[in-house]
Amino acid sequence: MVYVSPRRERFEKRYAFLDFVRTHPEATADEIRATPYRDVFEDRYQGNVGYARIAAQQARPLSYWKRRIRAFLRYLDHNPEETRDSVFENGHARILRNVYDCAINEARHELGIIVTGDFPDPVPEHVWQERYKALEAFLKKNRDASARDIRRAGHEAALRKRYHGRPNEARAAFGLPQRRSGRPARDRTLISSRGQ
Repeated sequence: MVYVSPRRERFEKRYAFLDFVRTHPEATADEIRATPYRDVFEDRYQGNVGYARIAAQQARPLSYWKRRIRAFLRYLDHNPEETRDSVFENGHARILRNVYDCAINEARHELGIIVTGDFPDPVPEHVWQERYKALEAFLKKNRDASARDIRRAGHEAALRKRYHGRPNEARAAFGLPQRRSGRPARDRTLISSRGQ
């Protein structure tokens, strides 16, 4: 049995429904509900025949989309290591976005391409170690630095990768005192909404 993405099945069912409405313009809501397209009609078009007819007039036929999907899958089969961005640049953005909701791995799965998820980090480990040392030096020099200050200094990547974007976790790892979060408390005795 050949795997077909659930997203693609929904897409094709929707356009098959629009083809049905285009070829049966006099169909009533009850007649449409008796077809296999009932869920598409109810969910997508709220059971409104007028909405469905307008969409059918504006939509391309399912045969057009099937031809585009075949071309995209052929392209992906010849270039299995393509990323989503490169697929967009090579003219298949609409298919990937509309049919697969930008989930390129579902398209790969349809082709039988095994996706492990073990993608190498493009930055070598020794570069990360240098970045962590630079972050440590920055925090030692600027003990009260906020996340914004760290970002402006260019150390955001190291902070996010190892410390989940939390400066206090980085300070604790470097043995530095933690910064109190937030702004200093205002003196509420001076502020009065009613002039008491």
